[in-house]
Amino acid sequence: MLTALRPGAGHLLRLLAHRSPLSPLARRILAARPRLQAAPHETAEYWNEEAPRLCRALNGRIGNELRNQAIVVMLEAIGLTPRRVLELGCAFGDLADSLEPRGLEAYRGVDLSDRVIDEAGSRPAPAGATSTRRFVAADLRTFAPDAERRFDLIVFNEVLYYLPVDEAVRQVQRYAQWLAPGGALCVSMKKQPKSEAITALLRRSMDWVYGTLLQQQPGAPAYRVQRDRARPAYLVGLMRPRAAGLGSGAEPAGAEPDADDR
Repeated sequence: MLTALRPGAGHLLRLLAHRSPLSPLARRILAARPRLQAAPHETAEYWNEEAPRLCRALNGRIGNELRNQAIVVMLEAIGLTPRRVLELGCAFGDLADSLEPRGLEAYRGVDLSDRVIDEAGSRPAPAGATSTRRFVAADLRTFAPDAERRFDLIVFNEVLYYLPVDEAVRQVQRYAQWLAPGGALCVSMKKQPKSEAITALLRRSMDWVYGTLLQQQPGAPAYRVQRDRARPAYLVGLMRPRAAGLGSGAEPAGAEPDADDR
């Protein structure tokens, strides 16, 4: 029966699962459906083609700059000066440029696209930059920093909604093991039912610290979020783990170390 679900029924299940985090039945049914092959966005080949185009598009550049500056302002608002930063879904590592004048010492960027990582690693650092920058081509689901490493800021840059809802939440909780005391997790996701479900579930294990909703406004100013597929709204938020032990120096577990840094 599960294998025979028609596309329309599967889509309805996804809507139920994403719109209602309190209804786990639909998520369990989705998880039970066999996956014959990886979705296109789960492959490095897909992002090798898509990431450069998306990052260089006008909306992509404007969106990246808005998000990076929003992160900087929010960090200042909560009094956090991150010296060690891990960014998942880093693309070309532009966030490091925004954080450089504010005390950045070490930046590590992770992206599934090895093509993007190669270009990011070959880019010269801005004039006067003193931070060390390392880029890794890896899947965030299997990547793990060195056991002793801790970060003041861990950023999930438009990557979580490519994962199943429960998997996205588990990954945020897993990476919280590498959070330094007093540090924060930053989650950025476009407005859609799946993102809303991920955020709602994260609130169960995370304390919301600060956030903002961004949307590029075309034509004329508007004091509301508009339904616009070409210019979706993005929620950028800072969180801290609520559970005791996370982010407090506990020994991280699972996944493989990042021995292939470049």
